[in-house]
Amino acid sequence: MGIVAPITAAGPVVPLAVDAAHGTTPTSLQWLGIACILLGVATLSWEGAHGQTRLASGAGLAIFAALGFGLYFVGIDAGADESASWAVVAARLTAVSLGAVVALASSRSLRAPRNLLPMLVAVGLIDTAANVLVAAATTYGAAGIVAVLSSLYPIVTMVLAWVVVGERLGATKRAGGVIAVAGAAFVAAG
Repeated sequence: MGIVAPITAAGPVVPLAVDAAHGTTPTSLQWLGIACILLGVATLSWEGAHGQTRLASGAGLAIFAALGFGLYFVGIDAGADESASWAVVAARLTAVSLGAVVALASSRSLRAPRNLLPMLVAVGLIDTAANVLVAAATTYGAAGIVAVLSSLYPIVTMVLAWVVVGERLGATKRAGGVIAVAGAAFVAAG
């Protein structure tokens, strides 16, 4: 979690690129932030052992997740211009439909253990509330900035991974996570 979460913080690079294509050019501080994000992602993504380097476990999927999060922000911004609530409903319906198709195609059960249902409902409510707030925020500000501010969640994820499950990262990985998240903060401040 401590490696994957900060990599997904790179997602706001996508809406920033879209904003730039539409004439909203990043500031110098935002360019510095983008460079920090990329440096942090690179630091987190590679690990070495016995003189060889390889992509860290989960890093490739985290990069795809970052692209997906970035595209989500672009889409939710466009949809929220008409209705933030309906944009989130459309996103949720798409996610549930895609999840059901994947579960059915992989012959996985869609039945959750009964003892996990309260936690799953809470996670769903918190996630949906966060997405409604993000959609509403994009109607007041640039999607790139909203994406960056909301991408600071890896800080919470990294702390929870450390406190709850006892995940420990080496100094280089911790530095990479801090650099990536600091880059996101620079983009937001820019």
